[in-house]
Amino acid sequence: MNLNATLIGQSISFLIFCLFCIKYVWPPVIAVLNERQKKIANTIEASRQADKRLIEAKHIAETSINKASKKAHAIIETSKKEAQQIINEAKQQAIKEANFIIEDAKKDINNQIQLSKKELHNKVAELVINGAEKLIAGNYDKAQNDNYIETLINEL
Repeated sequence: MNLNATLIGQSISFLIFCLFCIKYVWPPVIAVLNERQKKIANTIEASRQADKRLIEAKHIAETSINKASKKAHAIIETSKKEAQQIINEAKQQAIKEANFIIEDAKKDINNQIQLSKKELHNKVAELVINGAEKLIAGNYDKAQNDNYIETLINEL
């Protein structure tokens, strides 16, 4: 056998095999590889998008938490101010009521003093009248009158 003929035959057979593979085998293999490459690229892109959405969600969550915290602090501060205002109003109302009670008590005391003065004045007038009646009724001398007046003064 001739080495050149075999080599040429094998080269032609290899060439035919390569053309067959290029025409019928490689296109489906390339298509499957391209499809797989696209799927991998899509998966990587989806992963990147998911990471971005996760970062955005974390940022939104942090922003919402910060807003809620600020709102809670504002509500607490408002509540404290309102509580302090209610306490101050209650104190002022209590002071007004205390002053009213004090003024009322002072009026009552003044009325009692006036009544006591009137009663004392009436009692003194009665004693003076009784004393004068006794002096007029009895004929005492000056020493007895002075002694009797001294006794009346001591009784007052």
